[in-house]
Amino acid sequence: MSWRRFGFNLRRRGPGAAWTALGILGFGALMLGAYEAVGPAAMDQLLMEGEGEGLLRAIAGGGGGAPGGFPAFLALIWRHPLILVVLVMYAAAAGTFVAREVGDGTVDLLFSRPVSRIRLALHDLAAVSTLLFGVTMLFSLTLRVIAVSLGLEPPGWSEFVVAGLLTFAFAMSILGTSYLIGSLAREGRQALGLAGGLFAALYALDVVGGIWEVVEPYRVASLFRYFAPLEALARGDELGPNLAVLFGAATAAFCLSLLALERRDL
Repeated sequence: MSWRRFGFNLRRRGPGAAWTALGILGFGALMLGAYEAVGPAAMDQLLMEGEGEGLLRAIAGGGGGAPGGFPAFLALIWRHPLILVVLVMYAAAAGTFVAREVGDGTVDLLFSRPVSRIRLALHDLAAVSTLLFGVTMLFSLTLRVIAVSLGLEPPGWSEFVVAGLLTFAFAMSILGTSYLIGSLAREGRQALGLAGGLFAALYALDVVGGIWEVVEPYRVASLFRYFAPLEALARGDELGPNLAVLFGAATAAFCLSLLALERRDL
């Protein structure tokens, strides 16, 4: 590990991570403020009654569990499309850097350094992973601080730590998939388009599978299926399989992307 290269990648990726953290934290704070202003009973009635209950359960990632209560509202913050778009697009943009270098014509300069392609990619991966860990854990733990400061009664610290780790694992699976796409695509816009289309399809598969029993068996193919913040907040000690699937998918995608990058004719 070259700490100089690691530090350079941290500085290069840092501003995007900071804006990502600011955006999702600001949205989370506003949502918690709205919950405190409306009141638990009124918010539960607004969100959980009526024909939309199944859809809300699917969006919250709660499996078959009951969607009511403050943990369900927190899960809706985690799984809100705005939060997912910001987090997914940051990870996807970071992961497709090779395709962007190819498209911009600067890849020869990047790989002309006296360092192997794999080592350069690993230094970038280490920096992005560190930033993603910071963003996701900051988001999770700060939500609890805000909830407590507003007089709400959130789950304990351990549940929020598990939810943060689950968010990190999910972000890493997105990053790994994006690395694989970026190592194969011809240029950055194509890589981002492919990644965006793939993740949109996987999200749709998860949400639709949560309300349509015909599609439900195919949810296992979606990374979003294993990003279950409601289960993390309610039963954090049972999320081992979800974490294993997400980290396993990330590791497999990273290994395949490094193999493709090493063999790619640039």
